[in-house]
Amino acid sequence: TIGTQVKNQLGRLLGLSRGAVQSIRHHRLTKPLLTLGMYSRHENVAVAHSETFGWIFDAEHVNRHEKALKGRMLFRSWLESGSGTFHIAAKPGAGKSTLMKFLAQHVKTRCLLKTWANGQKVVICKFFFWKPGPEALNSINAMIRMLLYEALEQCPELAQDVLPQLAATAGNLDISHCPVLQDMDFQHVFQLLLSQRNKGGIQRKFYVFIDGLDEYKETPQHTYKHLIALLLSWVDYAAGDFKICVSSREYDVCLDGFSSRVGIRLQDLTHDDMTNYVGSIRNRNQNFVDLEKPEGGAQSLIRDVVEKSSGVFLWVSLVAKLLDDASDDGNPFQTL
Repeated sequence: TIGTQVKNQLGRLLGLSRGAVQSIRHHRLTKPLLTLGMYSRHENVAVAHSETFGWIFDAEHVNRHEKALKGRMLFRSWLESGSGTFHIAAKPGAGKSTLMKFLAQHVKTRCLLKTWANGQKVVICKFFFWKPGPEALNSINAMIRMLLYEALEQCPELAQDVLPQLAATAGNLDISHCPVLQDMDFQHVFQLLLSQRNKGGIQRKFYVFIDGLDEYKETPQHTYKHLIALLLSWVDYAAGDFKICVSSREYDVCLDGFSSRVGIRLQDLTHDDMTNYVGSIRNRNQNFVDLEKPEGGAQSLIRDVVEKSSGVFLWVSLVAKLLDDASDDGNPFQTL
């Protein structure tokens, strides 16, 4: 009947309206966690070259150095069934942030974590420290705010319980009114989030990427040791349901803090990546190929560049660009 049709249409409209209100309420509840530039470091980290890092997930890359193969097995095993922390240590310029971005975005990371979760919901969050940047990128509170925001975007049903001090005002739809964070104990709030991980009959497992501990800006009250202890306390608090992949330079405090944890030294594993990166000049620069022909020394040149890099990917990328440009300028191969 017409009456039934109208009733059904009104029901759909009201349902849609309720959904819209809930969405607005959630947005207003979590928006105060965001700060200007919070994602700028992650966005500015270079995307991995097509010839690099794929071996971490691709079993077809069998012709690798033994250390790289062991590193792959170690990381994959930790993703699938490990616990606690995985520490990626690296020299400056070795490419740790590029690797962390690669891992955070790769679909196989989530696939392997689903095996770890064994049917439970996987919540993946990330934070990239950056010391030269604003406070939104180099403090403990900034890290926790981003982790909270990303977790609650994936688990909106937890937002009101985790942020009760904001929930009371978040329902006010007056656009001129916005909840404000005042003297919030973010460390307590994050632990509250972890305490709610099995709320509502849903079991949740949290996986976190933290890049660049060395980029954290220490204060007299909050040192590197304090930061590391905080991360490990979360692992212990939510034992089995929370683990972290963390990267840093080879600072003693970081190496000591994670000495009993599983991990890798990045520069020990990227020899073939650097070889492929420099060698890719031959694939994109015909001048380089033409210059190589009379003398056939390109492979030796590539090998020399990689060996002299001492594992610093940034140095390799700069030299590769110089070789690329010099080839375009018509320099003889011996000059290269």
